Amino acid sequence: MKRVLGILAVAVVLGGSVTACENKEEAAKKAAADTAASAKVEADKAAAAKKDADEAAAKVALMQKHTEAKVAAQKELDGVDRKVTYLKDKLAKATGPAKKNGDAAMADFTKKHDAVKADIDKLGSATDTAWDAAKADADRDVTALKQSLDALETAITGKPAH
Repeated sequence: MKRVLGILAVAVVLGGSVTACENKEEAAKKAAADTAASAKVEADKAAAAKKDADEAAAKVALMQKHTEAKVAAQKELDGVDRKVTYLKDKLAKATGPAKKNGDAAMADFTKKHDAVKADIDKLGSATDTAWDAAKADADRDVTALKQSLDALETAITGKPAH
């Protein structure tokens, strides 16, 4: 009987040891799984932060590009305005066909000047999707304005524009 009780005691102790080992293995597996899950969450957060930073940098670069285009168009308009001031003085002194042709050319110039001013305003307020079209319109209208300025100079002075 003592022998049976001794064997039973050894079996209980060994069974407890096996159970404790199994619990340690399960705990180690759970800890490893928790660590992996935590690492994935951190990696996802880092990827999202990088994506946000990249998008912000792209947005800043795009806004800078838009600002530079608007400033360039405004500089073109300012240069044209300086030249047209000189031509307006000449037109005020002109007579005969030069006055008639100059007035007609000035009307065309004024219309194109107003279009460029509107285009510059659009460049400042255009959304990303509409900006390329607004930029193309501004470039086209600036070119037309310069041609109109040359025509106005030729009409007033009687000499080809240079």
